[in-house]
Amino acid sequence: MRHIPAILLILLLGECAYAGDKQSAPDFSCYPQVGGLISCIGLHTNAGWNLQHTNLLVISEFYRMDCVGCDVLQYFVTESGQVLDYHDTGDGVITQPRRKQFSEGDLKKLRLAISELQATNQYPWLSTLVIVSHREGTNWVTHSYARSSNEITETPALRHILAIIGERPEAQTTHPF
Repeated sequence: MRHIPAILLILLLGECAYAGDKQSAPDFSCYPQVGGLISCIGLHTNAGWNLQHTNLLVISEFYRMDCVGCDVLQYFVTESGQVLDYHDTGDGVITQPRRKQFSEGDLKKLRLAISELQATNQYPWLSTLVIVSHREGTNWVTHSYARSSNEITETPALRHILAIIGERPEAQTTHPF
């Protein structure tokens, strides 16, 4: 019985030593590309938010990933056909937003093109990555695709979707790394 306080003291000291060994989460603030990527992926993985905002489609196109920043072109289409696209420099600042309203015909074309997307992921370099999330019945589905590159051929359905939405002109700009 007299050993119980000693055992408790040893356990308590062990817990204190263990708590001191815990490391804090890494700080990615000096790597804008990582911060931008994490922010972008959050838009795709938050199904509840997307379904609450009645998003039909969310696209993130990484068109410039160099040592300066993380430029992402974002596209949102709601179930009612409202389209928003903008340029995100990776620091949360939205620049050059564009809005438009799809007709019923455009929305039908878009739904058909979405249904033609391949259900397997492509794993391209970050500079050619396109993340596409969309509503499929009551599910929120996310896949990764590639813009044209030497290794991977662009999915025709992705090209068709971007043509329907009206791809931003920045996507055609080539940036040397």
